[in-house]
Amino acid sequence: MRITPNNGCGRTAFLSYTALALSSLIASPFLQAQTDEDEEIFELSPFTVSAESNKGYRATSTLAGTRLRTDMKDVAAPISVFTKELLEDLAASNSQEALLYSVNVENENEYAPDDGEGESVASTTQTRVRGIAAGTPTRGFFKTKFRSDQYNTETLTIARGPSAILFGLGSPSGVIDSSTLRAFYDEKQSGSVGLRTDNNGSLRGSFDLNVPLIGDKLAVRVAGMDQKLKTFKDPEFDDEQRYYLSFTANPLENTQIRASYEDMSDYRVRARSILMQDRITSWIDAGKPLFDYSTGLWTTDDGASWQEMPALSGYVNDGGIGYQDRVYMADGYLGSDETVQARVWENTGLSWDRTLPVQRSFTDDSIVPTDTNFTGLASTTTLKGDITNVVVEHKFTDDLYLELAYNNENYDRDQHEGIRFGLAGIEADANYYLPYEVGQTDGDLAINPNRGRYMVESEYLGYTQQTELEATRATLSYNLDFAKIEKGWLGNHNIALMYQKESEDNFKIKRRMLNQGDYWIGEFDEDGLNNIKTRYYLDVPELGGDSDGVAFPTTFKPAPWDNLIGSIAGDGIPSMTRSEVEGKLFVTQSAFLEGDLVFTFGYREDEQKSYRASFGDRNPVTQEFIVDGIDLNPDPTVQAGITRNHGLVYHTPLEWLSLTYNRSNAFNPQGNYLDWNGNSLPPGSGLGEDYGINLKLFEGKLHAKITKYSNTSIDNVEFDWYYEEPKWGVGGNMDASWGMVSVYAERLGNTEDIHIVEVNDDVRATRDFESSGYEMELFYQPTPQLDIRFTLAKTEAVNLRVVPLLQEYVDERYSTWEKYFGYPAWGQWDTDMPEWNDDWINDANSTGYGLLEALNRVEEFKASEGSATTRGRKWRSNLIANYRFQNKLERLSLGGAARWRSADTIGYESMENPINPAAPRLSDLSRPIKGSEIFEMDAWLSYSMPFTFGQHDLDWEIQLNIRNLLDESGFEPITVYTDGTYTAYTQKTPREFILSSKIRF
Repeated sequence: MRITPNNGCGRTAFLSYTALALSSLIASPFLQAQTDEDEEIFELSPFTVSAESNKGYRATSTLAGTRLRTDMKDVAAPISVFTKELLEDLAASNSQEALLYSVNVENENEYAPDDGEGESVASTTQTRVRGIAAGTPTRGFFKTKFRSDQYNTETLTIARGPSAILFGLGSPSGVIDSSTLRAFYDEKQSGSVGLRTDNNGSLRGSFDLNVPLIGDKLAVRVAGMDQKLKTFKDPEFDDEQRYYLSFTANPLENTQIRASYEDMSDYRVRARSILMQDRITSWIDAGKPLFDYSTGLWTTDDGASWQEMPALSGYVNDGGIGYQDRVYMADGYLGSDETVQARVWENTGLSWDRTLPVQRSFTDDSIVPTDTNFTGLASTTTLKGDITNVVVEHKFTDDLYLELAYNNENYDRDQHEGIRFGLAGIEADANYYLPYEVGQTDGDLAINPNRGRYMVESEYLGYTQQTELEATRATLSYNLDFAKIEKGWLGNHNIALMYQKESEDNFKIKRRMLNQGDYWIGEFDEDGLNNIKTRYYLDVPELGGDSDGVAFPTTFKPAPWDNLIGSIAGDGIPSMTRSEVEGKLFVTQSAFLEGDLVFTFGYREDEQKSYRASFGDRNPVTQEFIVDGIDLNPDPTVQAGITRNHGLVYHTPLEWLSLTYNRSNAFNPQGNYLDWNGNSLPPGSGLGEDYGINLKLFEGKLHAKITKYSNTSIDNVEFDWYYEEPKWGVGGNMDASWGMVSVYAERLGNTEDIHIVEVNDDVRATRDFESSGYEMELFYQPTPQLDIRFTLAKTEAVNLRVVPLLQEYVDERYSTWEKYFGYPAWGQWDTDMPEWNDDWINDANSTGYGLLEALNRVEEFKASEGSATTRGRKWRSNLIANYRFQNKLERLSLGGAARWRSADTIGYESMENPINPAAPRLSDLSRPIKGSEIFEMDAWLSYSMPFTFGQHDLDWEIQLNIRNLLDESGFEPITVYTDGTYTAYTQKTPREFILSSKIRF
């Protein structure tokens, strides 16, 4: 569903929040009077954890060990909890900001998959745990697509490694779970109103109000957030509004009902982490020459003189007008009156040095400002969703509890990529003359008014995705304590049985912008591409300005001539899937020796049924695929698996020392994704093993956990576009319905050689990882005024098998493909069968030459097996401290944080292929090439001041956070060529000042 953002609704909403909060203060005497009744309060159940028990930065209990409330000291699994106090000190408004300080999780700024189709900028939950894969985001241990936000988050819990107990169908790298605010009837009315801004011009307002209504029977809590976050890049923003309502009811003495509802809308523009490709520096160094296609000559003085400059063939492909004879949009912005249609002089606008083996990112502010997002407003994402959650708890006896829970989530995502990053760079229009008009091959030449101007150019790609998640679960908890019958040596056992049913419905359709009507180039073909190029000429002040250009691409608009934005391309087939999961879980935590020996065991069985819809018919007018009335295939793919969790904690006779062991596997059904033969992908799996030491020193003031871990991820889907791209150049070009082998084999009558592959977004690669290392998390509270948290992780994550399904497919099909190597690439569109070329290996236009070039990527995959995972950092450490002053300064607190990351591995030097020296060179895994270390410091200062409003005592808090205190800005290399030349960079975030103000009541 597409959403039109309302730029004024945020300010209105925030004023409404403030008015609501203030009005509640006026009404508080009446409301509070009803909470003074002295009635029995519903006892905290084993399914609930109270944040009140936390000790500053350290959580004392969690549900993340067994799904039942468990003391952290008795949890064997490696679990970290961000408390509310820690989140507030860090000014972490959402989970992505908090993960920057995690033990061993990278957030979206530290690492995101290389994605040419916008997934990395459209998703808000990008992470990587232990250097191998993203953690599964959950909310109350229900799967979610929502990014958790501080305004309604009580705690953020990270369970690293597989966890059969927490989430049987999850990522083998871990689970990232958020718990939301609850309404309390055993407290006075309370709440807060907050406002936050920063030096980038961001503004964020929030409120939280808890109102006890009927004694200990009913309480309501309402919260909201409205933000317009900006960054140092222009434009880059996150405009989000969220509203949250929850209530707690105790209708019967032993029954409690909790329900919540949240609505979210988010309009965001996120810059890619990788800087734009530099396609002009070499052209500038050569004197900014302009090209005359009609003569093949060059000029560097705007046509006053012309000369032959063969060296420039390295900068500009002067091969003339080729098959890219497509209409494109020129001049200032899309849809403007000045937009013209013309043929493309093939590649003459691409002016990087083509003799170089790689392209490079911009790092020179003197040419183009690197703090500008040059995909601009042409790349936008709109998110909208809501979550409804209902939980009923009933206590049968002091030992027997039942929880019934229902969760429903709707999540819509709509994205426009007017400038596809994977195809875009900063270029120059090197054409001295305009190309001929469409349909002409010659004519009078006209001087190009845009000659020499800087520009970005690409092709539109957009998609719409709708997801509904629904889950119901029942959990029965029983405490069997043999001490009650004087047989304490038999132990104390917390036992839980859980049954869960969940479903996930997904609809996704990818769209391109294509010519329609008289603007088709060539004859219409439903599988052919006729993309419209999108071009923006830039106004770069550092180069003297250009009033006819734009500072960055503006909001996407369609072309002003007949066009279609639809799924007409071969990879635009809609995807509609449904998965149904039935899960059964048994958990027991048994304590012996008066609690010194704690065993945890979890056993889970899950079965997933996956349904797919098939699309084939198109609308005869628009040529879009027909989606209305399409039903799912009644025969599902069924995948079932068993996962187990084993945990052991031994509190030794040394009161300060405990030993832990944890082992769990993961089951990840992937029936909605396809392999190269059109079959459902097999389930992914993983295994984690953790040995730990827990320390409690200095009379319980210091708590530390040190873990040695190993973690694998096997056969799990890979979303990085780097690994996805070859499916188009290999399988698509050869075996798709439009592929070369498919067409040539049919003409020759070689039907046995035809193997049609539907190459689309549902065909996915897999990759295997192995990670091992150490993790430490330490809390130290030497005095009640000082909190210290220190984390350290050593991680060695490597690739085991890289896209093995593609490698297997190539091995199976290669001998068949060879039969067609001598035919011309894309010559299958000709009516007559072309002649065979014996010298195809030296003919860039042959089928074989093109395939072998595409297979170079596959050779890279093979060579990378055993290498460190992309941008993997061996060491990662965080230190956080906060001190609350006493006496006259008791309202003042001072804190700071330091983050250090060792240099990442961004590539390897090369070596000759020992089997075939003529083949592409291989990576030499013994000679890694490193990026750069990261060391950054943060600081904050907060002050609270009491004051009175009417008859109400309030507390005003103001806090200043400084991130990257030392301003360690600049560029960080993230990819490198084999000779050590850095090729792509990301830009570090410069120093930030965040000012937060909150009134509590």
